[in-house]
Formats: sequence, structure tokens, C-alpha cells
Amino acid sequence: RLPIAGGEAEELIGKPVLDFIHPDYHEFIRRRWWRTQVEREPTERAEIKMVRLDGEIIDVETRGIPTTYEGHPATYAFIVDISERKRAEEALRLSADLQRSREQLVEAREEERRRLRRDLHDSLGPQLASLTMRAEAARDLVPTDPTRAQELLEGLAEQAQEAVAEVRHL
Repeated sequence: RLPIAGGEAEELIGKPVLDFIHPDYHEFIRRRWWRTQVEREPTERAEIKMVRLDGEIIDVETRGIPTTYEGHPATYAFIVDISERKRAEEALRLSADLQRSREQLVEAREEERRRLRRDLHDSLGPQLASLTMRAEAARDLVPTDPTRAQELLEGLAEQAQEAVAEVRHL
């Protein structure tokens, strides 16, 4: 049994090479054949997809070296199944993408916290400080000018409602 072919060696005999090459790579393989058979030059390593006898598509690395067999040009074809390596590379890429996404999420969360702190400091903080000062002023006016204290307290209620609306907005 030939694991890379997905069947028995006898099943390969007499079949065209392109039957085992994914259609996306047919032209590429034809150019490589020309290089080894006509130009008599070896081919560089290349990654392609191969179709096994059982129909499974696998990633392979291939290289061809020109030779002669029974007086005719031939090619030693070296084919290595790299499917596991490709899956591992994809898993690493996905892991790196996931890590980048996590980092972006953490950064977005930190940016939102900074924005919230800034908004609290720049708008709600001064609003609450003003409320406190007006409440203290109203308290101080109660014994001497209760009418003015009442006016300040009414304004405080309105200002407090605005602060609540601001918190809801944040």
C-alpha cells in the first residue's frame, strides 16, 4: 500500500500523471514536465495539491530530476506529503490571529476605560463638584436666607438629574 497515493502501487501503473494532480496545478506540472523531459533540467521544490486514488486532496512537495529509463527521457519525481505540516502551519497562523484578536480586544477595552475615565473626569467630575458646592452654599444660607437656599436646592435637583443623564450616557 502507498499511503501517499491512497491505494496500491498496481493501481497507479498506466495512469496519466495528471490524474493525480489537482486541476489547479495541471499547467504548472506541464511546464515542469517540459523542463525535465525536453530541457533536461531539474525542477526546484514546489508545493502543489495532489489527488489520491481515494479522492482525498493532499498537500505535497515535489521535485523532478531528469533521467533516462530504457533509453527514453524520464523523470525521478520526489513527492513528500506535507499535509500535516500545512495543517500545523494553519493552526499556528490561526493561533497567531487569535492572539492578535485578543490583544486588539484588550487594547479596545483599555481605550474604552481611558475614554470613560476621561469623560468622568472632564464632565461628570466637575458637575458633581459643582453640585457639592451648591449644596454647601444652600446649607449655609438656610439660617440667614431660606428663600435663596430653596432656590439653590431646586437648581440642585435639576443639576442632579443632568448628572444622572450624563452617567446613563456614559
